[in-house]
Amino acid sequence: NETIEIVPPEGVAKAGLPEDIPMMDGATEFSAFGTISTFSVAAPAADVIEYYQSAMADNGWTFDEAGSFTAEMMNFTKDGRSVTVMVSEKEDGASVTIMVNEGE
Repeated sequence: NETIEIVPPEGVAKAGLPEDIPMMDGATEFSAFGTISTFSVAAPAADVIEYYQSAMADNGWTFDEAGSFTAEMMNFTKDGRSVTVMVSEKEDGASVTIMVNEGE
């Protein structure tokens, strides 16, 4: 029952969101796999959508209206990169999935 530290090999990027993609305050149940991050928040989906529309713009991202299918599935672009933010209503708040495409 000793604490162990898991250290990724050199050259492997840390899992999670890049610095210019905010995570909403109060996020719980965070998980990351490659370029996909998911978490839950206690806020209603409408508040989460409004937060990401504002916060992404504040971080230099441009809302891609043509690539955004619904309010719950928003696409943003910046410097040859793209991000899809998907928000779904849950009984106790919202679930958020963020997929990052770093380009080539």
